[in-house]
Amino acid sequence: MKWMLLISFLLITNCLKAQDTLPADLLEVVEAELAIEGIQVTCSELRKLQQSTPKIVLLDARDKENYRMEHLQGAKHIGFDAAALSVKNIWYINRNKKIVVYSTNGIEGKKIAAKLREMGFDNTSNLLGGIEEWNRKLLPTKRLKKNKKN
Repeated sequence: MKWMLLISFLLITNCLKAQDTLPADLLEVVEAELAIEGIQVTCSELRKLQQSTPKIVLLDARDKENYRMEHLQGAKHIGFDAAALSVKNIWYINRNKKIVVYSTNGIEGKKIAAKLREMGFDNTSNLLGGIEEWNRKLLPTKRLKKNKKN
């Protein structure tokens, strides 16, 4: 069912891109349908969480260079290799806090979030659409400052 909904969303999105408009209410409905049981959060949900939950843990599941160039404010780099994820490299994460993992487009983030849930981090979600969707919505990130040449 979710795959059919996703395919429908993609078809509608592509059709409406020609018009360069996507009704906000349609996008919110589709995002809500895809954000299943707290496993995934939308950009707007994460933004609300950031404002209401003081100690939310953000984990960046991309390569180090992408993290260095741009990441969500306060995010820690965790990488994108779910197989290499172990308690040794995430010992500092409090299991009782809300954890949101994000990747470039949400795919790798979903894998890392699932792995963290398997490891007992039950309050872990993935950012639907990843940092690409975050940037499409023009939400704030921390970017590498370019050096000025004299």
